Amino acid sequence: MTFTPRVLTDVPGKELRWLGKLGPGWIADGEHRFTIEQIRPGASA
Repeated sequence: MTFTPRVLTDVPGKELRWLGKLGPGWIADGEHRFTIEQIRPGASA
């Protein structure tokens, strides 16, 4: 099996979004996203 992700959005410090395709066709495709948001000034997780 080959995993071939394609980056859809790359905004440093804000968002990373990609589409992962596993194998032939669309059956195991998945879109993934990390969004970075400040929850309150000075807060860290």
